[in-house]
Amino acid sequence: MHSDHDIYDTDSEEEVFSDEDTIDEPIHSHNSKNYRILKAMDIRRLMEEDISKTSTILSVSTDISVALLRHYNWNITRANEEWFANEPKVATSTLVGIIDTVSAEHPIFPLLNILKPHGKLVMVGAPPKPLELPVFPLFMGRKIMGGSIIGGMKETQEMLDFAAKHNITPEVEVVSMDYVNTDVF
Repeated sequence: MHSDHDIYDTDSEEEVFSDEDTIDEPIHSHNSKNYRILKAMDIRRLMEEDISKTSTILSVSTDISVALLRHYNWNITRANEEWFANEPKVATSTLVGIIDTVSAEHPIFPLLNILKPHGKLVMVGAPPKPLELPVFPLFMGRKIMGGSIIGGMKETQEMLDFAAKHNITPEVEVVSMDYVNTDVF
C-alpha cells in the first residue's frame, strides 16, 4: 500500500515520472497533489533565482542572502518577513564566520556585531596600524577572533611542491588597461 506521498499512477502502480523529465515539462498530478521532477541544474537555477530575489528585496549581498535562506530553511517569505520585522536582530544572527581580508585601518565592531553567538572572525589582512578591539561583543557572544598569515618560506615551498605534484596551476587572463574597470570574470 502506498501513501499520498508516493509518486505512483493509481491505475498501474508504475512510476509516473522518468529521469528525463525536466522543469519545462508539464506538472503531473496524483491524488490532487502536483509533482514536478527537478534535475540538479534546475534546482541550481531555482536556487540562484531565490538568492537574487532575496538579495534584491532586502538590498543585501548575495552572501548575506544565502546565509538568510539557509537559516530559514530556504523559505523566501519567512526570510524576508523576519528581516523586515527586526533587521538588526536578523542581521546579527546570520553569519557564523567572517574572513576579513582588509589590509587598511577599519572598525572591527561592525564585523563582530553581525556574527552569530560562537561566530569566528579571522583576520588575514595586515593593517598598517593596530586595530581597536572591542572586547565586550566577544565576551557577550562568546565570539572568537583570530588571525593568519600565508606562512614563511617553508610553508610557501610546501604549498608550491604540493601544487606541482598534483598538477595544480593558476588560471591567468591578461587584459588590456581599457578593461581594468570592467567585470572580466
